[in-house]
Amino acid sequence: HLRKLWEAVTGVVTERASIGPGLTLSARTGAFAPACGGIPIDATNESMIVSPSSEQCALIKPGMGNDPVLIKSNEPEEFVGPVFRETADVILLMLRNPVDAYQSLFEERNPKYMASLDLDHLEWSVDFDQYFSSIWQPYINHFDNCQVPRIVIRYEDMQ
Repeated sequence: HLRKLWEAVTGVVTERASIGPGLTLSARTGAFAPACGGIPIDATNESMIVSPSSEQCALIKPGMGNDPVLIKSNEPEEFVGPVFRETADVILLMLRNPVDAYQSLFEERNPKYMASLDLDHLEWSVDFDQYFSSIWQPYINHFDNCQVPRIVIRYEDMQ
């Protein structure tokens, strides 16, 4: 639950590389962010759609100027926008074990299957080898051509 912790510590909302409910494009970063409020610290799912209270909006606001920014991005087509890539001082790239990332994406893309375990409800049937070669590896390689210095951290190293 890194995003909730980031927001609680910095007071700056996290952003996403892809559009989602309640998010608007940030001219500062080229990513999408809520107007305020962020992810409630007691949320069980960081993708929860919530209407922020005035208290949440007072505590967690959009980043401005040189505020640090955390942008969630899961897939190559969700690469960090050009505005951010041209103005960032450094990119902290947090890599998840590809097996764990695959499992998470599989569950996210197949909610009906996960609830029933009925193969008739399987909507996304990409196998791990396909995922690794067409999604995970291109995502990692995307940052090879970025001119901004990078710090790479593996989730497994943060224990």
